[in-house]
Amino acid sequence: MAKNSDDAAKISRKGGGGSREYMQSFQDGRSRAGCDSCGFDMRRPDDYGSEKDKSRSENHCSTCYVNGKYVHEAKDLSDFVSLAVGDLAYQRGQSTGKLKLTLKKELKNLPRWK
Repeated sequence: MAKNSDDAAKISRKGGGGSREYMQSFQDGRSRAGCDSCGFDMRRPDDYGSEKDKSRSENHCSTCYVNGKYVHEAKDLSDFVSLAVGDLAYQRGQSTGKLKLTLKKELKNLPRWK
């Protein structure tokens, strides 16, 4: 077991055993972008959608937004869930049934659906 926070940091870099305080500060220091349409946590460059000029969209994932347009043209959240649930299930590695329920509950607070 680590005796102080310096030891905890060393252990943590080796793959485990770090202190909770160290790990919490690590998480707080990371910035993550979430898609304004589906809430997907974008981490890798390929996760981000693209604008018309092929630049990276900072607000939308590649499943929802390509070349400056929404992939799933939906008039409201319910329509979006129906149209996009298959693509989102594939992207997230989940089944469509449970994901539909989760999406309806969690997406209503995202910027696209307010």
